[in-house]
Amino acid sequence: MEDRHRNHSLPQSRFPSGVTFHPVIPNGVRIPVFCLYIHGFGLKTGILALPRRTTLTSRRQYLSENPSKCCSINLYKLVDDPAPGPAIYHEARVTYTIAAFYRFVRVSEPADLKDQMLSLFRESDLLGTMLIAPEGINGTMAGSAATIDRLLDTLSAYIGLDRSEVKFSTSEESPFQRLKFKVKSEIITFRNVSIDPTKPGQYVEPRQWDALISDPEVLVLDTRNTYETEIGTFNGAVTPPLDTFSDFVTYVRENLDAEKHRKVAMFCTGGIRCEKASAFMLQEGFEEVYHLRGGILRYLEQMPKEESKWRGGCYVFDERISVDHDTFEAER
Repeated sequence: MEDRHRNHSLPQSRFPSGVTFHPVIPNGVRIPVFCLYIHGFGLKTGILALPRRTTLTSRRQYLSENPSKCCSINLYKLVDDPAPGPAIYHEARVTYTIAAFYRFVRVSEPADLKDQMLSLFRESDLLGTMLIAPEGINGTMAGSAATIDRLLDTLSAYIGLDRSEVKFSTSEESPFQRLKFKVKSEIITFRNVSIDPTKPGQYVEPRQWDALISDPEVLVLDTRNTYETEIGTFNGAVTPPLDTFSDFVTYVRENLDAEKHRKVAMFCTGGIRCEKASAFMLQEGFEEVYHLRGGILRYLEQMPKEESKWRGGCYVFDERISVDHDTFEAER
């Protein structure tokens, strides 16, 4: 009994930040100690695994009790360590589910939708940015798989987002630092051009795309910026000299003729730019306008390399810089 209540001074333990901690606990008492330490470029929290016999806390239990922390920190769990000695950290890696999505749909009150989304997800582990405009939504967000499921269910109910159009990926590191819902005038900028993007051209699936662009009567247009088209594009595609997407309007009006170019097929990285561009082309009087569903990324994912009409790399807006068929083969 005396030994049970006697305090034991344990050897000092050094945190990753260099802060010295002298734990003093009763022998055999099971105490989780939370600590704040500096790691890399930011502050993170963890659970200090104390010496003596400590309670084994599972990652699942910790996440269920602390849902707001499951994707904003690296987690450390308690371990059963019967021997006295320095405190030990055991890292439990968290996998982030990343969802990239957009939908052109009339949003009558963008500010109200922003407030509703904030109220639903402010206290969750959701991170990333979603743009909300009268013409629709556009976002890339990350969180636990359960939170992403809840987000997509919410957007499906609110604005009819189709899950089959969402692009998923995963990461062991947090891709975003905060959660933002932003109200904008457009989700993809054309500037000073009135367009109804809810009335786009015809979608073409990746497996039907090659046959379409092989037709000599079809003008194939790359709607991406020049720094993107320089590293890769489809065979035979026209690559307009675009510094920004809004330059596409000027290019079409100065270089194309609806009477001459009766069939136009367009593509972009993920589908959002060419979808809006197709609505603009129809508005300008072009009769047959097509665009690649899911963009280049879905094409690279679905089409075998040996059958592909894609050449080079596809510029992407993350740490990978560019991807190609080999990238998706490696991820399968």
